[in-house]
Amino acid sequence: MNGVTASAGLNVTALLAAIEEASFIVLHAAIYSNFANSEVGETIRQQLINGRLQQLDIIELKPHPAWQQEFAAILRPQMPTDSVEQLFVESSIWGAQLQAEFALQVNRSTTQALPLQPILLVGDSVFVGQYAHSTLTSAAGLWLQLHPPSLGLKPHMLQHWYRNGSPTELSGNYALAISRYVEECRQAAAFYAHSQDSVTRQLEEGNK
Repeated sequence: MNGVTASAGLNVTALLAAIEEASFIVLHAAIYSNFANSEVGETIRQQLINGRLQQLDIIELKPHPAWQQEFAAILRPQMPTDSVEQLFVESSIWGAQLQAEFALQVNRSTTQALPLQPILLVGDSVFVGQYAHSTLTSAAGLWLQLHPPSLGLKPHMLQHWYRNGSPTELSGNYALAISRYVEECRQAAAFYAHSQDSVTRQLEEGNK
């Protein structure tokens, strides 16, 4: 279908092509060690250097103890938990290095929100996979690439919704469906900050 493309595994060729055209990217995929040591990470860095990529938001996961081990087994089913933890460290280092080098373009946020699916907002494209209890990782699962302008949305709408929130009233089933992915990224990016604010308020009230 025009505007919706399915692939067995993440279509890296399509992702690279989208990155090369994007001025705005949001990464919400738990860990990025595969990106850090691949053509994807290098392409992102080159786009930051040449100024084409003006905003890169990296949402980093800080797993909650209640589901940390289960999610580690979902992310890397063949890997010991402590090795998965090292991948989180590598991801954080990659994000920190990009932020240090491109402070005006790169934003990082940490979330403890329960992961639902890996989502990449890349310019006017959405790449979305699924987490699953399986011997295979999400990279080997079914991925969808959505192109909102081909589905009735205006160009740059993903960026607008991510910054400002999607309208309360949307017309069209695809607009509604796509807005869910953007809202997931928005809420995940804000989750940790909101949680910290809540804890701070509770402490302040307890000290009164």
